[in-house]
Amino acid sequence: TFKFQRGFGLLATNRLDVVFVFLDSGDKNLYQLKQWLQPLQRLSNTRNVTVLYVADEVTPLLADTGLGAAQVELPDGLVDFLNRSQPRLLLYANQNARNFFALRYGRGVHAWISHGESDKAYMFQNTLKRYDYYFAAGQAAEDRVLRNVANFSAARIKRIGRPQLADLHRVPDDYVDAPREVMSVLYAPTWEGASETTRYSSIATHGLELVSSLVELGCQVIYRPHPLAGSRDTEIARADRQIRELLARRSGTSATLNHYLDKSEFGWQLQNLDVMITDVSAVAYDWLPTGKPLIVTEPVSETAVVTGSRLFDSVTRLSVDQLANLEQVLSGAREPDESTLHSLADYYFEPSSDCDSLFHSAVEAALAEADGLESRSEVLEPFLPRGKRLGWLRYPNFALRLVCQMVGLWRPIANTATSLARTMEFSSAIGTDWVKFIHPDARKVFTYFSDPFDTKTAKAWAPVLYEEAAAGPIVLATNQVTTKLLLESYFSKRNRKDAGNQRDLVVIACSSAQSSETLVTLLQPTQVLYLKDHPTNLALLRANGIEHVLWNPEVDPFYAVSHSQIMYDSIRTSSPSVRDAWHKIHINS
Repeated sequence: TFKFQRGFGLLATNRLDVVFVFLDSGDKNLYQLKQWLQPLQRLSNTRNVTVLYVADEVTPLLADTGLGAAQVELPDGLVDFLNRSQPRLLLYANQNARNFFALRYGRGVHAWISHGESDKAYMFQNTLKRYDYYFAAGQAAEDRVLRNVANFSAARIKRIGRPQLADLHRVPDDYVDAPREVMSVLYAPTWEGASETTRYSSIATHGLELVSSLVELGCQVIYRPHPLAGSRDTEIARADRQIRELLARRSGTSATLNHYLDKSEFGWQLQNLDVMITDVSAVAYDWLPTGKPLIVTEPVSETAVVTGSRLFDSVTRLSVDQLANLEQVLSGAREPDESTLHSLADYYFEPSSDCDSLFHSAVEAALAEADGLESRSEVLEPFLPRGKRLGWLRYPNFALRLVCQMVGLWRPIANTATSLARTMEFSSAIGTDWVKFIHPDARKVFTYFSDPFDTKTAKAWAPVLYEEAAAGPIVLATNQVTTKLLLESYFSKRNRKDAGNQRDLVVIACSSAQSSETLVTLLQPTQVLYLKDHPTNLALLRANGIEHVLWNPEVDPFYAVSHSQIMYDSIRTSSPSVRDAWHKIHINS
């Protein structure tokens, strides 16, 4: 279930020091790992460092790095690896839902290091609470988190600067420098994001007109779209294709100028190019220390969350309306206030004697703390939410969901109050005034996210929810049609039996990050009560300004206390042993 390419002998006698957790499949997010390889190599001069991964595409990247490498299968191989190697510090560069499986491990310290600094909503999601520490780039990151994430202690933030500033980068062999008198412009747009709040991409809104104008102005264009651009949005995919075709047509039309489609690693561009145009994206912040002109596009999407920040208030902004005056925008950006840019760089990236010192100090402090956690957790067991793997059951589950959608029994929540009221229409007590339905004083929403056909757990919860409904109607969000059918059937039978004592249950179909955002927007809950500790909870746990409560988890016959439960703000339980075990996982929150 797992294999070690290197470092196997180390496990025989010692715990691993540092494990970099990268559980993404495929190659689309490899850039997140690549940007940490050189800092990890420098760290490996003093500590053993292993990359933990699942995708075959990672193996060749590690071949000549000198880093330890462990490829695992999920979930059993991961659990086997953690139990055998007992790492002291685990580092995470993204918020992948799969991190849940590693975060259950309790004998080490877990730290989020991100894959770049930015003011994206992604950088201050409530899910930062999943980790013992946030290794933040600087003061800006700390301010951003403490301002937006409730109940997050400043003690959980350690500033590490930007170690990547010490990395060495080779200019691609196929890149041709522009003549000295020609402005080289890096256009590096981001992708469409996983939800409406992170739709920062300018490819479909600015991209084609922007690139065409730059070419007409005689600039060299280096186009570097995010690796995921167009993966979720066909309009962005089409615009990206048109931009590539335009640059292909215009490259090499003169003997002195070649445009460039950049698929290389990020870093060499900082020293070699004149101007950057980008979106709300991490590369904008990496550009800051160069002191060279930086232009940031303004998102067109009204749902994109753009918070006030020193960067956006200080650099040149580019709206769609300004594209007609691009030459003037470029001219104004040619002479930036360098003192302002350097001040911004210090604010976003903590100054230090060298680029690695703060990172290494944070690692050493976490390792020292990990030495006191050897008894924090017993041997980790595989996560089996239904007592067995899903396997072939995914196919009948898909068919059942399709049938229920066709007959109107399963309607994923839409982004309108009308659609929500329609979802609840079977209850005459609601009408269209759906806000009043969910306890105006308490504003609680229950959630039950699970694997399909989790009937054993759902049956255990049904009578508990029915008793809870005596105090008022229950709104429950779930990602499984089987859960909806089982619970509604239970309530219907009990209501027929207990005539005159009707209890209401409204089940909302909520099967994606987007539908979770919509639920929060429409219902505006103050509390979300989770009936099951499941990786899919992450979709709602992202939301700030809500108390996230693990609610009587011992009702679930498959429940086990694990470190991953650090992500909940509180627990409600009648079990003293569950309460005591839960408090032990919060080492500094």
